[in-house]
Amino acid sequence: MIRVSNWLTIGMYINTMTNRTHNPNMKPNINVDEMISRFNSPEQKRIALRKALQSRPDDTYLRKGVAQLTSTQHIRRSAMQGVFISYTRADEIFAFNLREALHGQHIYAWLDMMDVDEDDEWHTAVRNAMRRCGLMLAVMSPNALKDPIVHAEREYFADQGKLVLPVIHKRCDMSATRYWLMPIDFSHDFDLGIYTLSLLLRDKYIKR
Repeated sequence: MIRVSNWLTIGMYINTMTNRTHNPNMKPNINVDEMISRFNSPEQKRIALRKALQSRPDDTYLRKGVAQLTSTQHIRRSAMQGVFISYTRADEIFAFNLREALHGQHIYAWLDMMDVDEDDEWHTAVRNAMRRCGLMLAVMSPNALKDPIVHAEREYFADQGKLVLPVIHKRCDMSATRYWLMPIDFSHDFDLGIYTLSLLLRDKYIKR
């Protein structure tokens, strides 16, 4: 059995919090619990952490706060609001297969090519879906990294404090991306990727 919990969240990237040696040049520690307690929703708390990490990207205490807000429970709560599939047109067959496979696991995911009605204006429908959904499945590939539209979709989601879960269609250099959640790799075994993703997302409350 795959131990999905060992690699689903960014928490596996950070070590147990340790004491720092005194250094007069070191920035003062941040009380993360106090900082995020001022906000009500997980999204607002993630926005605050994202802004703080811009100036302190390696801060252990801030990354501890990230781990707390990207647990499996938080991912499932976000998915309850809706799952949005973001992809570049070169990867549309993969995106379609991803949606269909998730539907086969009784997990609904919004995909423009299937869910925009003929009478709807495409851009408006996409914007409304992005506002409504709480979790993005970001299809990652070399083409996706070069596509400014899907890059803007990912950044919009992250800036709103929502969760972006990368799903790797084709291997690519993701070192410049910071979306907090551990990617799920579909590049070698699609069925294994679906199995792993469905274990993460499967919850009786995820529905259309």
